[in-house]
Amino acid sequence: RLFPDGHPSGATDRANLGRLYLARGEAAKALPVYREAVPLYERSLGAAAWPSGNARMGMGRALAALERYAEAEAELLVAHRVFTAAQGVPAKHVARCSEELAKLYEAWARVSPGRGYEGRAAEWKAKLPAPSGTGVPAPVR
Repeated sequence: RLFPDGHPSGATDRANLGRLYLARGEAAKALPVYREAVPLYERSLGAAAWPSGNARMGMGRALAALERYAEAEAELLVAHRVFTAAQGVPAKHVARCSEELAKLYEAWARVSPGRGYEGRAAEWKAKLPAPSGTGVPAPVR
């Protein structure tokens, strides 16, 4: 055993595994790993630390991929609040979370049209940084 119980490295290992599962399209495997990582980060670093927000963003991505949109929204919104309030957060995390929220609302709009999700997607797209020199928000993939 390299680290004591409660050390953030255990959470980092789980978050990295969750990212791997998501990259492989295995959201059902990623979700329980992120469900372990979030409380580990929160106990060791605090709920307001950006690694906690990053794990919540991963959990939100997994939930969105599983079409559990309301749960995904909750996690992604918490992650975004953490990223915008915490010190030392890489700007890419704020942008990525905004992008994930836009993608979530686009997907949700496809299965529940006419409920305002299109507008929410547009609001989050507008928050994305413009590609250098264009003044136009980056496209959501």
